[in-house]
Amino acid sequence: MSHFFKDKANRFYNKVAHEYIAKKLGFIVLIYKHSLENTPLNVYDEEVSKDGAIYFEKPIAANCLIQNEDQEFVDTDVVLNVGQRVTFGFQREYLKDINLVMEVGDIIEWNDTFYEVDTVVENRLIHSLPPYNFATVCVSHMTERSKLGFEEVRSGINEGL
Repeated sequence: MSHFFKDKANRFYNKVAHEYIAKKLGFIVLIYKHSLENTPLNVYDEEVSKDGAIYFEKPIAANCLIQNEDQEFVDTDVVLNVGQRVTFGFQREYLKDINLVMEVGDIIEWNDTFYEVDTVVENRLIHSLPPYNFATVCVSHMTERSKLGFEEVRSGINEGL
């Protein structure tokens, strides 16, 4: 079967899959890439800043398929933490069209929650043929809003106290 799968069939398969994901099955997520130009580096080329802030580029909207696990609640002595693992599947040709390369450490916003990418798998092949790499799959975990610096958390005005 794989001997008869050619470039024309691959283009057709990608086009149909893109339309189906964009119009029927897919979700729109926002992807935040680290801004290496704005984030100062230390001697070891690690990102550090004096105020502890992490700098990101403007978000990029992308269509994807999502598979999420149930939320987990971890009870520590101080606070109750919520965690969740989510797998995001992107069509590789679509990522090329919007000039986006997924990397470990990227932040994905979905369902009013932020997820940090832990693993990027790019070897989802059609008919086991290397030239027909179809999908990029990102396994991620829920991250704390306060670590990202996108919005102020636990802030307010305490007048009269």
